[in-house]
Amino acid sequence: MIPLLIGAVALFLAGLLQACTGFGLALMAAPCLLLMFEPTLVTPTLVSLSTVSTFLIAVHGRRHIRRDLVVLLAIGGVSGFPFGVWTLKSMDPSLLKVGVGAFVTLFALALYAGWSRPLRHPRRAYVPVGLAGGFLGGATSMGGPPVILFLANQQMPKDIFRSSIACYFLTVNCFGLAMYGVSGLLTWDVARSVVVLLPSMLIGTYVGTHVSARLDEAQFRRFAALAIVFMGVVLFVTNLRAVF
Repeated sequence: MIPLLIGAVALFLAGLLQACTGFGLALMAAPCLLLMFEPTLVTPTLVSLSTVSTFLIAVHGRRHIRRDLVVLLAIGGVSGFPFGVWTLKSMDPSLLKVGVGAFVTLFALALYAGWSRPLRHPRRAYVPVGLAGGFLGGATSMGGPPVILFLANQQMPKDIFRSSIACYFLTVNCFGLAMYGVSGLLTWDVARSVVVLLPSMLIGTYVGTHVSARLDEAQFRRFAALAIVFMGVVLFVTNLRAVF
């Protein structure tokens, strides 16, 4: 009963965060769930729940989705994924996660402090940024940081940021679910976990959607920067032991 309650609270908060920013569900919920369940259950469960959440966010903000941005990022992401898988087989991904976590934390703190250097021709960077995200996704299962940092640095309006990044993650999640299905990781235990945790995530998503609507652009950027800091710290701390 206690693990179920903890999981429900974690998914409520994760759903709220993702609805506000368009990202963060897995990184918010994973540390709690991994204390109680095996990674082979947690990972496909969270990807499944994130797919539902990002679909709802993308549908809600469909008028603000930048299709050219999403398509080019996704092309890069799918292209970079196999290189990440090859890296995963060749080295310990924990070291890569620690490095990414430290970089993400420092960059996000700079963004929170008001520093940014938007590119004059951002379209040229869409595929390379997606490639970096796909590479990290294949190597560490966490491919969000490059895409999130890029959009935050561009100071993209909150509705475009939130809707487009949710649509991007929806695309990536569908690709990941297909891979999990082929590899046999989508089990009945995963299905039961999704059914049990889905209501609390949906409530969090509903609340987060309304919270996001009340944030102005400056508040949204600060909130998103803090969420990215949290993401970087989680990546850094949870993998530091594995390195040393």
